[in-house]
Order: sequence, then structure tokens, then C-alpha cells
Amino acid sequence: MLEAGSYSIKSSSLDAFIGLDPDSNDSFAALPLGAPPAKWQISPMGDNKFRIESNGFLAAEKSNELKAVSDGEPAWIIDAISHHGPNLYIILSAEDGGRGWCAGYEPGESIKARPLLIGPSLPPFYPPNERFEIVPVGP
Repeated sequence: MLEAGSYSIKSSSLDAFIGLDPDSNDSFAALPLGAPPAKWQISPMGDNKFRIESNGFLAAEKSNELKAVSDGEPAWIIDAISHHGPNLYIILSAEDGGRGWCAGYEPGESIKARPLLIGPSLPPFYPPNERFEIVPVGP
């Protein structure tokens, strides 16, 4: 389980960091390749739920996209999927555990919030665009 702290979040499908979209400033997207990592604050809320924020904005699902909001209490479930590799997670909606973060296949694409595709195997298989590498960063 992740502890409270500062982290970077990177898409496994793009090998690109996730951060505030510089073109819209109201949504989160895969940053251009080679861009420095955005700093995310992840805070446990209890019951395996987390508050996720970056640049002073909370990550929230709105209109099937990951939007940057300044109010409310959006909560996410961050589940380790260590069978896919170290520091890899899926990020699920605490309101609807079947929906989660999904990256596109091009830098600059916004992060979607949609039903996750799960491969029928044990342990379950998650496509690369649903896997996120979450790594601690300095203060």
C-alpha cells in the first residue's frame, strides 16, 4: 500500500509521465516524451481510498476524462499489480471500481476514466495503457 507522499506517475503504454495538460490546464494528460515528471501528492483517506492531486488540483472523473478540479473529495483506489512489474498499479474509481484511469497511445492525449479491460487469466492481465508506474520523488 502506498504511503502519503510525493510521487511521479508514468504511463506504461507510452513511457511518458502524466501531468496537468499544458494546453488545457483543466485535465490531466500524458506529457510529451522527455518532459520532466509532474509531482503528484497521494494521501490515504482510509478504506484503501486515496486522494490524488497535482499542481494544487485534485484528479477527478468528469465526462469520462481525468479532470483537474479544486473542490470536492474525489477518491481513488490504487491497486498494486506486481505480476506486471515493480511499482505498477491500476487506479480505480472509489465510486465504481470497474472504472479507472486509461492512457491513450500518443503523448498529449488526455487520461480517460472508463471501464477497464481485464484479460481472463489468473492473475488478471491489464493492458499497458491501464498500468501506471508510481514512484516516490523528493519533496
